[in-house]
Amino acid sequence: TQNSSLIADIIGMSDEPEMSNYLLTFFFFFLMLRRPPRSTLFPYTTLFRSTGDAGVVDVLDVGETWTYTYTYTVTQADLDAGQVLNSAAADADELEEPVTDDHEVPANQKPSATVEKTATEESYDAVGDILNYTVVIRNTGNITLKNLEITDTLVPFASMTLSGDADSEGHLQETGRWTLTYAYTVTQEDLDAGKVLNKVTVTKPVDPENPEEPELPPTEDEEEVPADQQPSATVEKTATEESYDAV
Repeated sequence: TQNSSLIADIIGMSDEPEMSNYLLTFFFFFLMLRRPPRSTLFPYTTLFRSTGDAGVVDVLDVGETWTYTYTYTVTQADLDAGQVLNSAAADADELEEPVTDDHEVPANQKPSATVEKTATEESYDAVGDILNYTVVIRNTGNITLKNLEITDTLVPFASMTLSGDADSEGHLQETGRWTLTYAYTVTQEDLDAGKVLNKVTVTKPVDPENPEEPELPPTEDEEEVPADQQPSATVEKTATEESYDAV
């Protein structure tokens, strides 16, 4: 009775975030391999068998080991997913089902962003004056920042004009930039306080598709516009009587 067995072993050779190299090794006992191996990352035609086929060509002889090596270049989707998972399979006529193995290489995710706030006006001096603000947010990390939340101490996000989110999906792509513009109307309290201090904060909620994704470091900026306070008063005194003539 033939005792057929085949072992598949896939080994990740690199944990670098930019590239993942895989070494795919098959160990064979008392069986001839008649179908090429498969990988979830590459079709068979792109695999390179570097060693192992020493006997009958294209037949995995008894005791023979074939080694396949190939290189995969990481995509932005892989970085956003937090991992590259590669599965490999080999099959033969004598096997009841293919043999498989997989390997996972984690991504070194580095969420990061900068935010800069500026005001067009250098000062204000009256109730009703308009202060125009611009906020620029840049993705300086290596993953997409999804569902960003932007809070401002003066104006709600719904009152801001956003440019740069081409897909209107609320995701700031890697190396991407958003620009927010909005206006604020000065009040008497602002004049009395002598300044308008405005702070903007950018936060990233937990990604349900990748809950282990690192948090976004504190990202905030503020802008202060001074008031041109002009304290002034007049005083007027009058007497009811025009003259007097006795003690």
